Amino acid sequence: VDVRSVQPDGDGLAFCRSLPERAGVVAIPTVVFYDPAHAHLGRHLVRFAFCKSDAVLGEAVERLRRLS
Repeated sequence: VDVRSVQPDGDGLAFCRSLPERAGVVAIPTVVFYDPAHAHLGRHLVRFAFCKSDAVLGEAVERLRRLS
C-alpha cells in the first residue's frame, strides 16, 4: 500500500512504527525487503497480512479508514 496519502513524507517505516498507537493495526515497511542500495524505491510502501478472520480484517479496515 502506498502510504503517501496519510504519511505525506512517504516514510513507510515511520508510518509502520506509529500505526499500532494510531489505529491498533500493524503493517510491515517494504523497505526491509529491498537491497540497501535500492531501499528508496520501496520507502513509501507498506505491506499488510491477511491471515486473519473476516471480522478482524473488517475491524482493521474501519480503523484504517479513520486515518484518512
